[in-house]
Amino acid sequence: MRQRAISHWHWNAQTAAKFGDAKTIANHADAAKGHIKVIDEHLKAGVTSLDAAIEHAKQGHTNLAKKSAEEAVLHLNAAQ
Repeated sequence: MRQRAISHWHWNAQTAAKFGDAKTIANHADAAKGHIKVIDEHLKAGVTSLDAAIEHAKQGHTNLAKKSAEEAVLHLNAAQ
């Protein structure tokens, strides 16, 4: 899935850079930006979950640390 998401925003960005008319550039640049924003939100959520996993682990809360790490994996997979 990651390759598809990256490929889609990358294709839109490349298309925006290659076309000469303003409307096509704007449409493809906007599409690429939208995909990147979604990916960015998932990455931020993944980092937050990893921070929680670290804090729980430091406190010896193994089950909570594991749950937070699993949440991080879900977010990072969604970013892909």
